[in-house]
Amino acid sequence: MNKDPNVYRMPKRINDPLTIIIFPAVQILPSLAVFGAGMVFGISLYATPVAIMWFFVCGQILKTSEITDVIHKLWMWGVLDSAIKPSKTVVNPLIRRYFS
Repeated sequence: MNKDPNVYRMPKRINDPLTIIIFPAVQILPSLAVFGAGMVFGISLYATPVAIMWFFVCGQILKTSEITDVIHKLWMWGVLDSAIKPSKTVVNPLIRRYFS
């Protein structure tokens, strides 16, 4: 590793996700949250498979696309319509408005 402060070190990728140890935060934080909530509420028998499933499914999704692509697809299919507030500048592309 070069200790010269005048040398620019390139990242591996430009859009590297935030990582915790070696896993992306989007993949591991929800898994840990579900697992911890299962332990707190006494349903760890149900929460552990859900946390493991989220970990592996999210890992497969992140291999093929970015998380923003997944969010856009969910919005396009109408899953996130209630989460997005309608505004004048950002309109839903699925709603067709015809003017005569």
